[in-house]
Amino acid sequence: MTQQPMPDMMPNPLFVLVLEDNLADFDLMAHALRGFGFDARCQRVETEAEYLSQLQAGPDIILAD
Repeated sequence: MTQQPMPDMMPNPLFVLVLEDNLADFDLMAHALRGFGFDARCQRVETEAEYLSQLQAGPDIILAD
């Protein structure tokens, strides 16, 4: 796979909220995002309460498995 340049309009860093109960899977997602050139600040949540709390922080994108 070739990496494409990121558009100038991408937030820096990109705040990614990840709903994931498995730490290893979260690490893989965060690593993949960075490998494709995203300056990603990834936050993992497992519970509904954590999710709702982190929504207040205004993530740029939410990933869930």
